[in-house]
Order: sequence, then C-alpha cells, then structure tokens
Amino acid sequence: MKDNITHMVGTKECTKCGRNLPLSAFGKHRISKDGLAHRCKECARINAKKYRQTPAGIYNNIQGRSRFYKGRPLSISKEAFIEWYDSAPRTCVYCDVPEELLHKLGDTVNGRTRKLNIDRVVNAKGYAKGNLLLCCQRCNYIKSDFFTYEEMREIGQKYVKPRWIKESAKNAM
Repeated sequence: MKDNITHMVGTKECTKCGRNLPLSAFGKHRISKDGLAHRCKECARINAKKYRQTPAGIYNNIQGRSRFYKGRPLSISKEAFIEWYDSAPRTCVYCDVPEELLHKLGDTVNGRTRKLNIDRVVNAKGYAKGNLLLCCQRCNYIKSDFFTYEEMREIGQKYVKPRWIKESAKNAM
C-alpha cells in the first residue's frame, strides 16, 4: 500500500483532490496513523459546506442550536425531518417568494442565501412535527418571536410580497 506521507519533505497527499501539500494544510485527526486528516483543510471545508446544505446537515444544525438554546426543544426525528423537508413546497409561507428567486431579488437579507429558512409556527413548541415551515430570511427576521403565524402571513402578503414582485420585475428588465 502506498504511504501518502513523505516524512523527509513534510508533505502529504490529499485523498480528495490528490495534491501534495505541506502538513500544515491538513487538520488533526487523532485516529489516523500520522495524526492528520486524510483530506486537506480546503477539501474538508468544501465537503462540510455541501453537507450543511443537505436536509441531514440542516437537521444537525437545528439539533446543535436546540442544545445551545435550551428553550428550543427538538422533538422531530432526523428521518421525519428529512421527509418533511424534502416534501415541503419551496416557497415562503408568508410572502410566497419562490426559493429560486431569493438570490435574484437584490434584497440585502435574502440576497445572501439560496435556501429558505426553517421557521417554527409557535416558537415555544420548538422543532416539532407540524410546527415547522419554510420561509424566506426576510420574513423569518420580521416574524421573530414577536408576530404570530397569522399576523406574519398578513404582513408578508400585504407588504413583503409586493416589494419582491416589484424587485423581480425591475431585475428582469
């Protein structure tokens, strides 16, 4: 078996991209023979970013936040969450903006993302089946824990939706 470490030169081959890089380009990995990760930091970062965009990665993020913020209980299983996430319509429940338009709106809030946020209908219930919905970041910020679902739906339809429709028409010209 080929040893992917060259001790004399102080380099190692990344198993993902195949480049020979200095040992400092690899993170620590206590289980591996040399104490370093098999992938370089750059490949590991790219891989982690891709994973965080998947339903499983989103669930893990929510799981971590619910542990950190004690008032956000998580009572939906990973499998049920993934099933819900994959079947949820890709439009904001408050202002009806389609997910594919988010980055095209010229909105300083929604322009930074390409995905809809997970919102809790009733914040106190936490992340539970039947209490989750998808919304744009703008509506999620506005709703916060201040407005109810019904109030935010009215705000989204009355004020937010006309703005994004106007913006998308302006950007189409």
